[in-house]
Amino acid sequence: MLNKHVLVTGASGFCGFHVAMNLAKAGHKITAVVRTPNDRTNVLSKIEGVQIIIGDLAGEVVLPQQIDAVVHTAATSPGEGVNRSDSIMIRDNVVATSRLIDHCRKVKIRFFIYFSSLSVYGDIRDHTVDENTVISDPDIYGVTKYLGELMLAESTSAFQSLIIRLPGVIGPESVRNWLTLTLEKALKGEEILIFNQTAEFNNVIHIEDLSAFILQVLDSQNSGSEVLTVGSEKPLKIHEVVELLIGESASRSTIKDMGYSKKAPFLVSNKKASREYGYVPRAAVDIIRQFAKENVT
Repeated sequence: MLNKHVLVTGASGFCGFHVAMNLAKAGHKITAVVRTPNDRTNVLSKIEGVQIIIGDLAGEVVLPQQIDAVVHTAATSPGEGVNRSDSIMIRDNVVATSRLIDHCRKVKIRFFIYFSSLSVYGDIRDHTVDENTVISDPDIYGVTKYLGELMLAESTSAFQSLIIRLPGVIGPESVRNWLTLTLEKALKGEEILIFNQTAEFNNVIHIEDLSAFILQVLDSQNSGSEVLTVGSEKPLKIHEVVELLIGESASRSTIKDMGYSKKAPFLVSNKKASREYGYVPRAAVDIIRQFAKENVT
């Protein structure tokens, strides 16, 4: 693998930080874009081959002229305890992505990797979600991520792009997804409410596996704009997931079965990612067990 100059956006966030670290350790030159410096920024600044740029992708920021690839993880998402207006998400997710794509056209990059979300699908009714699942009434966050996908699809004559519709991404100090929130409740000994307890669950990827996958696909020879869905292998039932988190954290939490929710449960397909990009998903039980151990102090 030839070393590349990779621009990583959102590098002070959970996903961007780990991706930037993994690529730098593999010998790539990294320009890490952050809007608000934090402890992760300090760690990155001490890594050889990493340059930090502080700026707002939707506002004022000076980006490098010579870049081989971009990994665009920066985004504003809703979440428990987080108040994000529609206008903020449009600005941070659509305007910022549009300006970044314009810059990439001008400097003639080769490859653009975009962290999208399963939220683009909206109201999912299929038992298994893949790249061809129908999009139906997504929320504003899903809409903003999908608009980013459409802008990349219009740029196929300028550079190759890979769009990854991500499930919950977990790891050390991960934030704002069902598994992270459930483990937080377990660590506090709180009662945990679950819906669809016998439904199968593989809507998760560990940040280590995602970072390794990004490293792997940087040498991809595919052309145009490709979309992938990724998740784990060997699904667990919802109640098994929660029982595993409780057991691994030695929690006193109890589980309350809330019956079936209006949202139909679904599995995530790994077939295209595995067949065309060599993605090797790990078993859900292994990912969740690792996640619990990383976050139990």
